Amino acid sequence: MPLVDLRLLRTRAMAVTNLTALVVGAAMFSAVTLFPQFVQAPVATGYGLGGSATTTGLVILPIALGMLAGRPLAGRLAARFGAAVPLRAGAACAAVTFAVLALRPPPLWEFYPAGLLLGIGYGLAFASMGLLVVAAAAADQTGVATGVNTIARTVGGAAGAQVASAILAATATAHVPTLRGYTIAFWTFAAIALLAVVTAALIPAPAVRESELAGR
Repeated sequence: MPLVDLRLLRTRAMAVTNLTALVVGAAMFSAVTLFPQFVQAPVATGYGLGGSATTTGLVILPIALGMLAGRPLAGRLAARFGAAVPLRAGAACAAVTFAVLALRPPPLWEFYPAGLLLGIGYGLAFASMGLLVVAAAAADQTGVATGVNTIARTVGGAAGAQVASAILAATATAHVPTLRGYTIAFWTFAAIALLAVVTAALIPAPAVRESELAGR
């Protein structure tokens, strides 16, 4: 018997939720790729901030803190409005963050609120996806359903990191990423996050109320 039953994806709720997980995962891990490289780029590039390893770590920290804050907020929103609402809100936070970073070369301070908003968005999205998956799956398939969702998110993350790297490499000059490359990458992942907003809107209402799950 297979460890992962792909027949779960035959239902619209499971298929669209996992598609959204794939898209959101791609956007999230692109940030983990793009932020450090931009911050550590030499000042001589004209846009780079010449940040140290410590500075880079501090830039990534708000993403983790934002995710911690977003997860409990997702439960409260899901209990009141349904789990699809924090999922769409989380994806919208990511889209706004990438769009703002694409408008101009971001100074160092801008990465901190950007990372915090991005982290809150992903905390909202990932927590609400868990609620949607559990609500859509039969009681005896909950473990497998959440496993499939985790796989979709991981595959999306791997793809997002590769796409980000590919964009920077394709637009590089003398093997050095250019500001144009980062701008294209930020706009690309803003569009990908916006796609997640659209796919989340297509998730049908589950038979089990998310409010019951969120209140457990």
